[in-house]
Formats: sequence, C-alpha cells, structure tokens
Amino acid sequence: MKFERHHEPLLPRAAFLRRFLGHVCSAAAIVLGSLAIGILGYHLFEGLDWIDALLNAAMLLGGMGPVGELHSVAGKLFASAYAL
Repeated sequence: MKFERHHEPLLPRAAFLRRFLGHVCSAAAIVLGSLAIGILGYHLFEGLDWIDALLNAAMLLGGMGPVGELHSVAGKLFASAYAL
C-alpha cells in the first residue's frame, strides 16, 4: 500500500476514511480469526463448552492467561502453541 510522502499533499478526507476503514477491517479480521482458532482448539482438544472456550481464548489473547485448569495432554499442547 502506498502512503503519501512528506512533500505530497494529504489525502482528501473521504480517501483517508476509506483507507482507515480498510485497516480497521484488516485488524478486526486478524483478531477474530485468532479468536476463532482459540475457541475451536479449546473446544476440540480440551472438550470445553463453547462459552468456556471463548473465555479461555479471549483471556489468553488479552495476555491474562487461561481461566480453567487444562486436563488433557492435547489441550495442554494446544494451549502452549496458541499462547506463542
């Protein structure tokens, strides 16, 4: 993506907002995709209910760590890889 240089004029407001919205959508897609991977992993590997899987994935992505104790080896391996 090309951005304007210091000596070039600023983008018109409509073009700036369009570019800004594109960046917001890209960031949201990355966050939602990461959250979906975590939810599916916790649900499939650890057998958590969907809401508990969402909570664990969101807390891990937010930097707070998992909420519940993990019991299976597969769940622990998934959580280790997901945390990285």
